[in-house]
Amino acid sequence: MTTRCSVQMDRAAFLAWAERQEENHEFVHGNVVRLAPRTRGHALIAFDLFRALDGRVDHDIWTVLPKFGIDVGPSTIRFPDIVVDPADGPTTDRTATAPVFLAEVMSPSSERIDLGDKAAEDLTLPSLGTYLVVAHDEVKVWV
Repeated sequence: MTTRCSVQMDRAAFLAWAERQEENHEFVHGNVVRLAPRTRGHALIAFDLFRALDGRVDHDIWTVLPKFGIDVGPSTIRFPDIVVDPADGPTTDRTATAPVFLAEVMSPSSERIDLGDKAAEDLTLPSLGTYLVVAHDEVKVWV
């Protein structure tokens, strides 16, 4: 479940503000949206996926990043559960430079967003090779 907040700002202000927040937020069409807290199951699946990918990529070429920002338009910044991005990005970056892989762990309450809005936005990224959605309450994956 997501909640739209009454906070309005631009992309740069959002990224600076989001760093100081305890809860997770996304910037969707110019609006700040608070994300629901993750369940243990969600966190375990995301962590296992992170470990599996991080153990297999060439770290001279790729970086595997958990909950890292992607810029999907002039007024939208999302934070997928896992992002694989080129390793040469500056350490001060707040969003991925050219993500090639994105993964979302989907809960029943996020199905419409993960398979709908986010998929549509993410698939417009020219660098993206794979968008993966993993169900957290059943054995099911969408690629």
